[in-house]
Amino acid sequence: MPHHEQYPQSSQPEQSGSLEATPHMNEAEELGKLAMVSMYKPDEPLADWESELLARFKAPLPAVNLVKEPTPQPTVVPRLPRPERVRTPVELQNEAEESYAEFDNIKLGVADYEAQLTPEEIIERMEIDHSVKQAPRFAEQVLDTTRTNQITYLGEQVDALTTVTSHSDYDSSRATTTEHEALAATATFLDDADAYGAANGIKNWQRLATSLRENLTFIGQKEYVEATKGIADYWKALLEKNPDLQILAVTGKINTGMVKSDQFLLENILQNFTDEEAEKYKKRLIVDIDDITVRAKEPENIKIVLLDDWTISGSQLKKVAGTIRDRLPQFAECLELQLIAANKRRLTIGLEFLSVLGIPDELAIPVRAYYAAHHAENADGHAAHITGFHSSVDYDFENDINSMLINMHATNDRRSEYSDIPPLPDSLKHMPPLTNIVRPYRTAGYKLTQRDRFATARHEPVATHAEQLVPAGYGYHDYDGDDDYEYFGGEEV
Repeated sequence: MPHHEQYPQSSQPEQSGSLEATPHMNEAEELGKLAMVSMYKPDEPLADWESELLARFKAPLPAVNLVKEPTPQPTVVPRLPRPERVRTPVELQNEAEESYAEFDNIKLGVADYEAQLTPEEIIERMEIDHSVKQAPRFAEQVLDTTRTNQITYLGEQVDALTTVTSHSDYDSSRATTTEHEALAATATFLDDADAYGAANGIKNWQRLATSLRENLTFIGQKEYVEATKGIADYWKALLEKNPDLQILAVTGKINTGMVKSDQFLLENILQNFTDEEAEKYKKRLIVDIDDITVRAKEPENIKIVLLDDWTISGSQLKKVAGTIRDRLPQFAECLELQLIAANKRRLTIGLEFLSVLGIPDELAIPVRAYYAAHHAENADGHAAHITGFHSSVDYDFENDINSMLINMHATNDRRSEYSDIPPLPDSLKHMPPLTNIVRPYRTAGYKLTQRDRFATARHEPVATHAEQLVPAGYGYHDYDGDDDYEYFGGEEV
């Protein structure tokens, strides 16, 4: 019988998974050699060492601890957290805009534009719904021939000049037209841009022109007058309801050496207060932080109002609000933003705090606006196209029109290469009249008088500019929310 058939299998259970079995591996190797010898030399007897090896192989193996000891873990020295990169205001706003999608279908409780509301209804809607009326439709405004107030703009321009329209360098380019004529010319521009884009197969022009024509929220003079009166009536109602209430209207806190849109708005709101009302509400309708007399334990008796026409990114308003909050933390929840117009996302979510260092805060600022702006899906991240008779907005309006104009001119310049490109209409050769508007509060001789009137009612002198809240080192600001950055104390950039 071959030797390999003479060796019965071990009755011991198979041992595995243990490091203690390692010493037997040499014997196993020898046994393997023995098996090879037996296969090739089956008739040869086993040597003594071979017999001894075989006997040892058949013997029971020693008990083996199969429980694996845990591997010692190295001592981990805790790391200091890596400082998070401070995100820019634009990045923070984009993140906020991404979270707005769920609010797109919300129906605000606002009245139709044509609705005739009583002062009580206006106050109730401002307080509860945070907005009073839906903004008018651009197409209907174009047909309104009663809009005869004058608008000054820079004519025959091919660039979006934003706030530099007030510079004396452009005095020779100033042109004047009525609000109705400016609306009609801008509507013609958008219609022709749509048609020119279609003729050249450029759909993005068509989409943008259509979005502006159908969804533009234009605040004309009549809308501005109605809104400022509505805000004034709202303030009067609050002051009457709570005789201990103080309203602090915050404007001019970034000293640019020029009048800003928030100061112009306050001027127009205060015009709706008679001299008797100014005297009645002295000490209670205040414009300087140092005039606050409310004690820290009475936050329900103070309302701190940031003002502006509208806000696009809102980055600078957030900084101002954050700075006020840091100075008056006991009144942090008393802050709110009041606007002429705002989209429903702003009205629903509010404006998040942002400190002067760009650090976001969970506490949002409530937003109220007289008009709810029209939603515009094609607006570049801000969900609305907004502009006004007194100030043309760059983002989502003037810059969009300028982008279309530049591309249309570039297409027209290639007509010598492509005979199928139609000629550029005269209406598309320059920026339309609702762009490059010269702000009335930047014209020579304009003065703020209403703030002085209220200061006189308090028997106190008023400074040219209120206390500067922005710390040194933050020189470029855009407090009016139109994303045009100016340098406080110097010329615009």
